[in-house]
Amino acid sequence: MNVPEKKPCVACGEDIQIVAKRCPYCHSPQTPDKVGILATVTKWCGGIAIVLSAIMGVGELTRITDAWLEDDVYVQQLAEAAKIAMQQHDNATAGELLNEAFALKPSSNEVRLLRVKLAMHTVRHTLAVLSQDEFDPINEAYSVLYKSLGVEDSIRNDVMAHIGWAVVLLGKSNPEYFFDRVLLEDPDHIYALMYKVAWLLSDWIDSKSVQDEARLQQAKTLFQTARNKGNDSSFAVYRYLVALEKNPKGAVDYIKLVVQEQEIIAAFDAWKIHKIRHEINSHMTRVIRDYALDDNETFEQLFADLDEHEFKQLINFVAASDDKAHQIASDVLLAIYQENKGNLKKALAGYVAAQEKIQNDTVSYTTYLNYVLPDLIRRVCEQLNAFGTEQQCQQ
Repeated sequence: MNVPEKKPCVACGEDIQIVAKRCPYCHSPQTPDKVGILATVTKWCGGIAIVLSAIMGVGELTRITDAWLEDDVYVQQLAEAAKIAMQQHDNATAGELLNEAFALKPSSNEVRLLRVKLAMHTVRHTLAVLSQDEFDPINEAYSVLYKSLGVEDSIRNDVMAHIGWAVVLLGKSNPEYFFDRVLLEDPDHIYALMYKVAWLLSDWIDSKSVQDEARLQQAKTLFQTARNKGNDSSFAVYRYLVALEKNPKGAVDYIKLVVQEQEIIAAFDAWKIHKIRHEINSHMTRVIRDYALDDNETFEQLFADLDEHEFKQLINFVAASDDKAHQIASDVLLAIYQENKGNLKKALAGYVAAQEKIQNDTVSYTTYLNYVLPDLIRRVCEQLNAFGTEQQCQQ
């Protein structure tokens, strides 16, 4: 007796007659029918769920579902905590919280955007990588930003510009590619403009080199665009100051910028203002030391182009510091300015007053003034030719 040939049902897999057009078990047609097969498979999936419920128990499935819901709640809590940490500028804690949230739920749009925001904040507030330890957060931020290029079109240009600055910080090649890509689409993009300025000024600028001079002029032009058309003038001014400070040829433009942007600088936080005063004071100190050695070149290079109103505005800005060394250096530099203008009696009064402040107060970091002020006073007295008539020159 011949056994009829069998074949598996296309839906349930049971053995059925090879010539059968419909399965006697699940009643599925055996001819290709995508809609029918899909409906049948769906029915079987429902059956599988019933079987799983029978095997695992309703309680176990409920526990798994509850765990998923608990994870969602926990991820939300982590995201909220990360926001608070970021507001407190605690980037390390914020990063740990967001990494844990991302590991639990990588599909969370809120967590992804917070990681991008943190990465941009990390890159934006890193002016230079000074040690090996500082590479880690920049490397991580660089990776997060690169992976996020296709996530949100509304911040794509911001992300691209910050990737460019991360490239500069990490010493990678061709950061200009990222800046130019953004500026091609948005010529007034504040981050792309100022990161490109910082990159242009990051190398030694030789004023005698045509190429470097063009680089310096391009940086100035880009800054003016950012300052006049950008949506964050404060960011533009501060980043330009930092870029000029780090460039050996940037001192003149740095001083002029401090004079021109007093209103914006006044709104900076105390640490930034202190840093700017300290930088100006370092130039003042160099001028005073050179001037005492009959070298007026540094003064003429840095300060002579300022009119009297601008010069006094700058001096008052530095002298407003709580640091007495800054105040006395400001007095001495103002006296030098008066001497250069031919106001010798005003210059003499300024030098003498500065000397009296040093003698009456304990001021640190002004030892050099103890040595230079007698020479400066003597030189003015010689110009006045008034040793017999000027009481201050008789002392």
